[in-house]
Amino acid sequence: MNTPIADDFPAIAAGMGEDLPAGSDTSSSTTDELTERASASLNTLDCELVDLDAASRLLGHLSTTDLEISGSELVAVQMMVERAHDQIEARYNRLREIFREQQDAHRADLAKAQEAKAAPGSRQDVERAATMWRLLRVIANAALERCDEAQGITAAGNANG
Repeated sequence: MNTPIADDFPAIAAGMGEDLPAGSDTSSSTTDELTERASASLNTLDCELVDLDAASRLLGHLSTTDLEISGSELVAVQMMVERAHDQIEARYNRLREIFREQQDAHRADLAKAQEAKAAPGSRQDVERAATMWRLLRVIANAALERCDEAQGITAAGNANG
């Protein structure tokens, strides 16, 4: 499309930038990778929204101007608005997909952490067992001290008696 409007709004005329691959495999993606992809997509979405706003304002101006506007110019702007709408809708759907992937990744990470915590022989399980043994030693030592004190009192009482 080679119109003055296309020269003024190259992002709209060019199809509004590259999109993320729709069929990319994210099963092995980390949460950070998903966040980076979503952030990049959101940045592009912001630019697309600005271009859509500019095209819609141009369409509004052309529809209210007293100047004679050819039908082809109106059709060109209309096509730009429709293309921008389609791109934004596709980007929105892709962002929703990334969001779902992030939720799934968070759920998987949480489940993995809970399994590791509950697993016998895990680091946390070993630390908990060591803490319990220390607590048992303290209680046993306190009991032995009481027994020794009681025997000492009894032994002293038997020696005096």
